[in-house]
Amino acid sequence: MRPILITAVLILTPLTVQAFGPQDHAALSAFYNWWTIGTGAVFALVFYFLWRLKKQETLSGESIEGILWFSRALAVWCLSGIAGLVAGAYGMPECAILFTSVFSTVNSVFILLVIPSIDIEPDAPDLVKQIVALSKNKLGIIVGGFMVVAITVLGFLLLNSLTLENTNVWYWLYGPDILFSLFTVLALLLVFKAAFHDSRRQMSLMVWVVYLTIFLTMLAEIGQTVPAWGLPDTFIKQDFPVYYNVAATLFKMLLI
Repeated sequence: MRPILITAVLILTPLTVQAFGPQDHAALSAFYNWWTIGTGAVFALVFYFLWRLKKQETLSGESIEGILWFSRALAVWCLSGIAGLVAGAYGMPECAILFTSVFSTVNSVFILLVIPSIDIEPDAPDLVKQIVALSKNKLGIIVGGFMVVAITVLGFLLLNSLTLENTNVWYWLYGPDILFSLFTVLALLLVFKAAFHDSRRQMSLMVWVVYLTIFLTMLAEIGQTVPAWGLPDTFIKQDFPVYYNVAATLFKMLLI
């Protein structure tokens, strides 16, 4: 019961502040970054100590390695929040977009490395087995993540060399990471879906959490480019930050 209450507080508090608090974009962004730092740091430590506990129980290193990778992925959330605060404090929105994209890609790499530790049944769908096999190729995943980061950095340098009348074009810089992140989360959740269908776990209801997380993930990821869609400034500056931060908050907590 206690974990459920803690999770509810972590979800409802930021949602309430973002929905009914200050509607200033900078204030919302700062709050979301602080929430990301706190949540990332706390849960990174929780999963790290869980990994240490499992390690002392002499469990197989491969079976618990995913716990450590997920701890590292959450630590990246913390670093991303810090980078967002620094960029916001110095008035560098373009750098904030770059930092968010790069850290998000690193986070995706770590999450993909979690997948081999998820136990699935031998009769799992072929697609799930292929995803697990792909995730065991650590070098391939790291190279793929590096390529996404390289494309993002090149895009940043290109946009920085241009004279842009519409600065919202910068939000398209999220593009490479959005594709990589969507692939990562969909792969992870498809494997979780297969694992939750395992009759030994009796967690079939968690499949609906998977579906909801997939939906919110798509909203949060694609939503990063909304300011570049040419929508009215009033919506972009007032309404959009609330909607995006709420979707991103829900997505991250459901993923944890």
